[in-house]
Formats: sequence, C-alpha cells, structure tokens
Amino acid sequence: ALYYYLVVIKVMFVDRGQADDQPVPVGQPMAWALGLSTLGVLLLGTFFATPLFDWAASAAKQLF
Repeated sequence: ALYYYLVVIKVMFVDRGQADDQPVPVGQPMAWALGLSTLGVLLLGTFFATPLFDWAASAAKQLF
C-alpha cells in the first residue's frame, strides 16, 4: 500500500508536464462565483459563526 501512495505522490509533484505550467483560464461568471463563495465563507466563519452555532446547538438539543 505504501508503494501505491508513493507513486501517487510522485505523479502529483515530480512528473509534471508542460500543460501544468499554463495558467487556468477563468471566465467572468466563474470569477463572480468564486468571489461570492469566498465572501460567504468569510462572513459565515467570522461574523455569523456564533448565531449559526447556537442554531445548530438548539436543533441538536431537540433531537435528544
């Protein structure tokens, strides 16, 4: 099993082709989706974390 995972790691980091050095083209809709997703994660993880955890805790209490 160790040999398999070492081969996977070797392919990921050592055996790189020419196409791997090219930047990935990102269109305008994809950039907007990425930006909105990032904003949502940051807002939920910083400002709205406590209300979200309180809501989840109250929902879990109702299960037990």
